[in-house]
Amino acid sequence: TIALRDALNGDHQNDARYGMGSECLYVMHVGDYSQATSVFPLGGTMGQSIEVEMHGDVHGVIRQTVKLPAQPTFDFAPMGRLNNVWVFDKPDTVLPGDGKGLGTGPLFLMASPHPSVREAAEHNTRETAQALSPPPFAVEGHIEKPDVDDWYRFALPKDKSWRVDVFARRLRSPMDPKLTLFPAGKSATPQENDDRSGSDIDSTLIVKGTDEEVAVRVADTRGEGGSDFGYRLVVEEAVPQINLTTASVELMTLLPLFKTGHSISVPRGGRGLLLLEM
Repeated sequence: TIALRDALNGDHQNDARYGMGSECLYVMHVGDYSQATSVFPLGGTMGQSIEVEMHGDVHGVIRQTVKLPAQPTFDFAPMGRLNNVWVFDKPDTVLPGDGKGLGTGPLFLMASPHPSVREAAEHNTRETAQALSPPPFAVEGHIEKPDVDDWYRFALPKDKSWRVDVFARRLRSPMDPKLTLFPAGKSATPQENDDRSGSDIDSTLIVKGTDEEVAVRVADTRGEGGSDFGYRLVVEEAVPQINLTTASVELMTLLPLFKTGHSISVPRGGRGLLLLEM
């Protein structure tokens, strides 16, 4: 007997009991194929071939060589990728295989243009923080044990704003990341983001560079960890991001039914009002 239910017990908008049952589809596969549930690392430099380890299969760790896409798999440009009012990022996928066949459940990988480095063996305190070159870069890490934090230190070039990003949940890692940045100086106020009050599922900070070294701590908000708690720490120059759309307004009207856009007519010399979401 196989029983299937939603782990959120109706608390999420995509749960059938929330009232959106027609959108709550799933596919269940039963067989003797290999099926891992997590992969490490979660990505690398685009166009590279990387060695990955896949965990979660009943027969043990699966090791594969994967070639990453030649284009970035996440786009932070203004406007981004829009579908109605939701912005979707598109990671790459890989299927686990044991030489006899492929599994049916894809695992997510991220390709980015930045140099990619692996986390050090010991970097769990501020004193032993892993030293990194100035950005841009990406770090492939994981919180391998409960109540363990990962620390990194690097200089942020001045006269630029830098985006410090953790990718975890977006790549189907069970980690719920909390990101804390400690500026130079013992009295400097740390910046923290665990997205408890935001709409994003991972953590992001925007920091002004001063040519001084900063320390960054990556942790799980619940203090959990394991071999599948992977993440990518990506530091790159922040670019202006703004998205003005009428999509949310259109969804509250009959406009989508007639496949028309939201428009207004303004008499010469007059004024009009158009509702936008930013």
